[in-house]
Amino acid sequence: MVFLAEEDRSFRAQVRAFMSRELTPKVDAIQRDQDFGAQLAIIGALGEAGYLKLMFPDLYRGALPKPGLTHAVIVSEEAAFLNYAFESTIATALSCAYPFHRFARAAPRERYLTPILGGRAVG
Repeated sequence: MVFLAEEDRSFRAQVRAFMSRELTPKVDAIQRDQDFGAQLAIIGALGEAGYLKLMFPDLYRGALPKPGLTHAVIVSEEAAFLNYAFESTIATALSCAYPFHRFARAAPRERYLTPILGGRAVG
């Protein structure tokens, strides 16, 4: 039984390579030294890559034709595989972003949601 389509498996491979490049070199700094700057650098890279917008298809501008929760979960799984503490940073950012996306008026949405999804702020 195959749970993920070929496109999703390909996306997982892309995310795994990204995490290997961005997260793996910083795992010790995050785990041992509790280096929040290292976490912020990776969040910034995730935002630049568009990975933080996957749960918000109306905001996503990447190559996936149907982004959504499955792809956001793939990003979380790949991060958690390398460092669960860092994955909780992703989860925190996105749990703060969702209410702004769903319920906020334009001004607060722009002020808070845009930086979170761009990787320039953590919720």
